[in-house]
Amino acid sequence: MPEILSPEAKQPSAKTADDINDLFKELDNEPEVKEVKEVKEPKRDKEKDNDEEPEVKDDDLELIEADEEIEKIDLAKPDEELEINAPPRKKEILKEYPELFKKFPFLEKMLYRDKEYTELFGSFDDAKEVAEKAEVFNNFETQLLSGSTEEILNNVKDTDEKAFNIIVDDYLPTLAKVDKEAYFHVIGNLNKRLIMEMVKEANDTNNDDLRQAALFVNQFVFGSSKFTAPTNRVDRSAETKDNEVEKERLSFVQERFESSRDDLQSKIDNTLRATITEYIDPKGAMSGYVKKNAISDAMKILTSTIRQDPSTAKNLDKLWRAAFDSKFSRESLKRIQSFYLGKAKGGLRNAILKARAEALKDLTPRKKEEEKEEETSPNRRIIAAGRPSQPKGKNEMKKGESVADFFARD
Repeated sequence: MPEILSPEAKQPSAKTADDINDLFKELDNEPEVKEVKEVKEPKRDKEKDNDEEPEVKDDDLELIEADEEIEKIDLAKPDEELEINAPPRKKEILKEYPELFKKFPFLEKMLYRDKEYTELFGSFDDAKEVAEKAEVFNNFETQLLSGSTEEILNNVKDTDEKAFNIIVDDYLPTLAKVDKEAYFHVIGNLNKRLIMEMVKEANDTNNDDLRQAALFVNQFVFGSSKFTAPTNRVDRSAETKDNEVEKERLSFVQERFESSRDDLQSKIDNTLRATITEYIDPKGAMSGYVKKNAISDAMKILTSTIRQDPSTAKNLDKLWRAAFDSKFSRESLKRIQSFYLGKAKGGLRNAILKARAEALKDLTPRKKEEEKEEETSPNRRIIAAGRPSQPKGKNEMKKGESVADFFARD
């Protein structure tokens, strides 16, 4: 084995190809040197000296445990201690409660419908946000398809004025990209209004030069000396007649709605008032006036409770829309009545108890201690039974005095 060259050693140099071949022959024929003692270097030092990463096979991989403790799910814990978002399987439920879905079939639908809702919308807050956005976009779509952009532009301006200004700057270029004819229509109407303003000002100031300039502008823009007024791409004269018919129809529908609503409200109020009257004074402790006011208070409390529930308003809105579509059929109004009474039933007991407590508060008898204190009060004048006492003075007859002596006194 050749000696390791030191910095001071002179390195051999091969000048020809034969010299290089002779050098390799000497290296091949040189006897091997046996190692006396095998020295194992630390594994870390070898890895540091070796710049190339060793090839790692799948069989050589081993899982390395982390130093810190990692929380794991204990499968031995009962199910109620584990937070599981997925609903239990139908087989698992039927194993514990075989007759559950037969007795309550709605539970099965509700359980798996909730799972589908969760997969689609996520959490309740996410679903609420999606519903709010859907409502905004529905309103946005309704306005656009009706040809009205005033409210949309107002909302954009109030929300982000920069975005509003970008819409203003890019409106005409964008319109030209979408529809060239529409772009020239808008520009043409702008020029026609400019010419009309020039002629109006010329007439007001008797300025012939301005009037002539308006004629030149009209010839330059439209290629004619004949002026035509601004026009609309949609003929709205027919819409006016249609709008009148639509207004009459809506007025008729509005009357039917108000009539149905008032009739339904009267029925619901009568039912609730009769129920409250039945339970407001079970012991008959109230006078007629107090009971009447207690019933009125209970109705107010119940109505306020129902109005504070946001889900009630949304569901009623849907039910009334269905009633509109069915032309206020008896079935649709019956569903509204049933829904409202169902909601009212949940808060009826609380409303009755509150109104009853308020009404009976002033009718509670006084305590015996208060009555006793009133009877023994120092300000109370106690008069003994028997002959009333007479004031004493000079006009009183003395003991042993005769009537003549009494009258003879001064």
